Amino acid sequence: MANLRVNVTLKEINNFGKCWIYVTNGMCVNAQDELVFLLKSVDSDNKYVPRQVIYHIMDIYEKSSKGYRVSYMNHMLYNYDNEKLFAEILDKNSQSFINSSNTLLNNKNNSAFFYFRPTKMHLEMSLKNMGKILPQEPYLIGYLIQKWEVPWAKLLPLRLMLRLGEQFESYPCPIVSDYDRKPVYGEIGHSIMSLLSDIRNFQYTIPQIDGINIILDGLNTLISIPESQYDLLMKSMLTSNDYVFCFASLQINEHVRSYLIAAENENLDSYSSKKVNFNGKESQKTGACFVVFNGAFKKNATQNAKQTMVEDGLMIHIDYDTMTKLKQALQSMQPFRIECSKLEHDHVINIEWSSGDKYLSRNVFSIIDGRSLQGVKNLRLANSIEYKQPKGSKAIKWSQIYLIKADEEAQIDESSFNLQKFIEIFSSGCCVALSPMLNNIEDAYKNFAGIKHFEPFRVGVRVEINKDQVGYCIGMCGQVLNESDVMESMDNNLVQILHQVNAAHVNLLLEFIFYVHDRSHLPNKRK
Repeated sequence: MANLRVNVTLKEINNFGKCWIYVTNGMCVNAQDELVFLLKSVDSDNKYVPRQVIYHIMDIYEKSSKGYRVSYMNHMLYNYDNEKLFAEILDKNSQSFINSSNTLLNNKNNSAFFYFRPTKMHLEMSLKNMGKILPQEPYLIGYLIQKWEVPWAKLLPLRLMLRLGEQFESYPCPIVSDYDRKPVYGEIGHSIMSLLSDIRNFQYTIPQIDGINIILDGLNTLISIPESQYDLLMKSMLTSNDYVFCFASLQINEHVRSYLIAAENENLDSYSSKKVNFNGKESQKTGACFVVFNGAFKKNATQNAKQTMVEDGLMIHIDYDTMTKLKQALQSMQPFRIECSKLEHDHVINIEWSSGDKYLSRNVFSIIDGRSLQGVKNLRLANSIEYKQPKGSKAIKWSQIYLIKADEEAQIDESSFNLQKFIEIFSSGCCVALSPMLNNIEDAYKNFAGIKHFEPFRVGVRVEINKDQVGYCIGMCGQVLNESDVMESMDNNLVQILHQVNAAHVNLLLEFIFYVHDRSHLPNKRK
């Protein structure tokens, strides 16, 4: 864990008083997002940093090095088994460490951390004055949840997120963990999810598809599905039965400030629908977490279909023929329209396909020059090769790529261009070019970041190839790097690679992310 850093700050936060803020640096070496935890102070004198959060971070770092990573809208149970080991690593004098009660942060009901990406509202409100201590996007916020809430983190995480937001009046959910709060849910009672998911063994859940939006707009309903999620939708449709077809949203729609919430009834054994306006104003548009199409409806003299609210989702009742036509339309990626009333056209359900991928890389900006990368597909690499500097302990490895523009025309037979092969060759060329220059790059990073000591950091290289232009640039911390020795080394290694590409048939704009870290405490496996 030589490259893992955890910066801990004690800061005053409105409505919470003194709070501990934990920010990681070094997770990216294992293709894991950096993590942020905000914890309400456990004791009044604040003499000791609550270490169990750090043990949890160490557990994630260890697991991510073996391929198990935490992603957004996911959760991870606290690992009591390795707690003593992590305590000894952190402090060699902690041999007296004892936690026989298996208590997390002074509360036996605390069980896990729920992870999500900060939304625009979080960045503009709760995190507005923390820019200097937060990592650069993308990162995850870890929120402490209790044992009764863990099942919903597994079955329908958006339900848990919005219920927490409603309870603590924070849209879409709070970011400061309170170690001594009451749970927002009890045992799972009578819920529609018991029909759509395995609530006992969690072997299957309702399909949750990123980017899907389910919005009630007055009497009308709009269900928007990204074209890029066609395969996932088809998988869920083909595994459904003839009469029931369902799916859920994975993320909130940041443009909607009103959502349906699943609230437990007083007897705690069932749930009801509750509409919550998070901005305090009445909103015509309301989001829902899931939709169920039920094909057992029988048409009558006044209705073709019927829509009802069920907990925090929608149940759309249609007849079997309409269900068949709906599935055929989805399979053909065609829009579909359901008019519920035979007498009036005032209640319409529209299912549409959207071409944009705005749900991808939300609130993420380039580390080269700060340009927005929202809607850009990105891929992480877990086990890429490290390139060690010839004289020194630093190393660089390729960790991520953003496919800003990769036109299909770039892969036509006429150009004999292989995108995957080009990406591999170009990333290797960058590592070969930059590894001898790591001291120069480190100095530039310290200057940009305003620090004096070394810490693991990211470097970006953007390459553009089209009929009008062929070139690349390098940068970090949102600033372009023009250091002459670095650029000369880049030119010596990359120009030949670019000359092998027929730019007349290629239209590419790619951003490569490389990770620089210290290997002085690791076995010497030099490339």
